[in-house]
Amino acid sequence: MRLYKIVVADDESKIREGLVNLFPWNNLGFEVVADFSNGHEVLDYLDMHKDVDVVLTDIQMPDINGIELSEALLEKDIRVIFFSSYQDFAYAKAAITNHVFEYLTKPIKYEDLVSCFNKLRTVLDKEAESKVFSSQKTEASFAPSTDKIDLVKKVLKYIENNYRKCSLEEAAGDVFMSPSYLSTVFSKETGITFSEYLQKVRMEHACDMLKDPSVKQYQIASLVGYDNPKNFSRAFKAYFGISPQDYRAKHFSKTEDSPL
Repeated sequence: MRLYKIVVADDESKIREGLVNLFPWNNLGFEVVADFSNGHEVLDYLDMHKDVDVVLTDIQMPDINGIELSEALLEKDIRVIFFSSYQDFAYAKAAITNHVFEYLTKPIKYEDLVSCFNKLRTVLDKEAESKVFSSQKTEASFAPSTDKIDLVKKVLKYIENNYRKCSLEEAAGDVFMSPSYLSTVFSKETGITFSEYLQKVRMEHACDMLKDPSVKQYQIASLVGYDNPKNFSRAFKAYFGISPQDYRAKHFSKTEDSPL
């Protein structure tokens, strides 16, 4: 599990050390990478370390206070959480203006801190996932056509190996793409939709199985992804214009009539 990086800022050393050392950050998916007594030190650190995700800061500090620090971080992709001994309207207003994630009051309750960082973890995880899919889509849009063809080949192989239990979402996960992007590329490269191709593969395998008299029709339905044999029968007839029973009978009739 990825640990998001936190910087803690408070001019009261005991409170700062307690936050850094006594709270189970790792259990919530975070790690404290540095702590400082004022905002100026925080900014210096952030200039040198671009991978910080969160700043947990007291509002009242010397040099650069928490509000000034949050203003300086407005253009950065860093979440800010305030804590203060005072419930001041001006502080709350500044928190809203500067897009502060949460405003906690001292003494900070353990359950409030847990709740705050659980919520933050959820937000950061969703943002990280969105960035991954966006990056994949951007890269793929500039990828050579051969790369897209290779991608589709992998998906075709996946469908062939998993047609019984297969979905667009599962296939997309197998090639590390978003379902919507895979759907677009698949249709463009093959001329048919993902679901149409999956149906084609299932029906072709069903035909082969119907040629084996030892395999029951309800078994075939299950083997090609249908929980209900009636649904399979309807789908087969819609696809071929003939029922599975008639297809099987027609096949064996031809076999019997063929010369030795």
